Amino acid sequence: MKVLHIFLGLWMLVCLSCSGFLDEVDQDKFIPSTTDHYASVLLEEFNKEPGIMPDVAFMTDEIQELESSFASSSYRNSMLPIYTWQRDIERTFENEQVGNNTSWGRLYRNIAIVNYVIEQIDDATGTEAERDYVKGEAYFIRAYCYFSLTNLYAEPYRSAAGAEVTMGVPLRTDIGVVPTYDRAMLSDNYRQIEEDLGEAIRLIGNSGLEKSIYHPTVAACRLLLSRVQLFQKKYDDVITTATGVMEVTGLKKLTAGSASQPFITKANPEVLYSFGGNSNSAGVFGTTIQRFGFETHQELLGRFPENDLRKSLFFMPITDKSNYTGYFTRKMEAGYSSLAWINFRAAEAWLNRAEAYACRGRIGEAQADIRALMENRYSTLEGVTIPSEQQALIRFIRDERFKEFCFEEHFRWFDLRRMEEDERPEIVHICSHVDDSDKKVGKNTYRLLKNDPNYTLSVPEQEKANNPFIYDYERFDKMPE
Repeated sequence: MKVLHIFLGLWMLVCLSCSGFLDEVDQDKFIPSTTDHYASVLLEEFNKEPGIMPDVAFMTDEIQELESSFASSSYRNSMLPIYTWQRDIERTFENEQVGNNTSWGRLYRNIAIVNYVIEQIDDATGTEAERDYVKGEAYFIRAYCYFSLTNLYAEPYRSAAGAEVTMGVPLRTDIGVVPTYDRAMLSDNYRQIEEDLGEAIRLIGNSGLEKSIYHPTVAACRLLLSRVQLFQKKYDDVITTATGVMEVTGLKKLTAGSASQPFITKANPEVLYSFGGNSNSAGVFGTTIQRFGFETHQELLGRFPENDLRKSLFFMPITDKSNYTGYFTRKMEAGYSSLAWINFRAAEAWLNRAEAYACRGRIGEAQADIRALMENRYSTLEGVTIPSEQQALIRFIRDERFKEFCFEEHFRWFDLRRMEEDERPEIVHICSHVDDSDKKVGKNTYRLLKNDPNYTLSVPEQEKANNPFIYDYERFDKMPE
């Protein structure tokens, strides 16, 4: 049976209303029966559609406006609501509907599918090892989806006590049809994420199976768990979990010629897991971002000293404008990656553990971890001073994290959210406006404040129409300065 047919049959069984939980089940469709069927469904769905929208980067300090003749493109206009942090990112300034808030529906669709797999896989034909692996992969996917939802549509995690009284996102772990649903507590979300990752580690480990790079490994599960623990400030747990990743993998050393060679490949020992469709189809990065009137933020570029080899690896100069020194990111280009557009890389384990050590006041160990990463990223560390004062060291490590993972997945937006409000930078975006003849008629400045409520996205319009009583965090219209 072809994967598509399997997927369509399963889709009808777990079909979602906008987000997912309300449609009736069609009993006449094909039902998967073997472990291969379920494995194919997971691979097809999650690799094709990971859920997280790449547009998230437009809210960060990674991107700025490129002043060019492309400034009035329809794509650019569709990005302006999210680029300027409007209350309603689904509508342009001209009130036209745009697809800037799709993660809710996509992620809950994935959750519905993996819930079905988890409930049914034990009865599937196949070996026990195969059933364990498929179920473990499903648990991993669900954890990733809930972590993404929580960090888009709920307020940031501040403390264990605060999470007990903070609204998270709706939590479903079964396939039952319910007439309505509401948000769980943030603590419940994180508790479920950790439990799911624990099951993923146990089941994938017990299976003894090794699959392609497009399937999660125990190390990949642990890497995500260390990220989840870091966001909860469970620093001792981060140290233990990240160490488990570092013991089974390594870092790739960059050289002066690295920029001419793909970095994200199967041969790179740092790449633990790759998913989310083809890297070149991400849509908003690479040369595409240039064509639509945006570019890499100059302040981000300024963070890379000349001896940091990542600058030439991660960025390419804009060449269609004379006497212009701007850059676009190469991270979604074929010259950078031969895999998917979301990649779990071991470098994160070094950064997670370094930050956890620093937050625990274990300065020497934190310095050693960040130095180990930098030795593989810089041509030389001559003249580089790693701070010894705790807060300065934490900022230094987070700056390396920004540089290492810029434009990847949703790292920067999520990292900005987890910072204490007094640590966050204010983000300023300049936005040009044009008239009907594409003539520029002025510029406006928009600002995302350190304590801005617009760090949390609103529930999508269609979801609120289907569930009018669902609690929604308040966002505000952003007015130009």
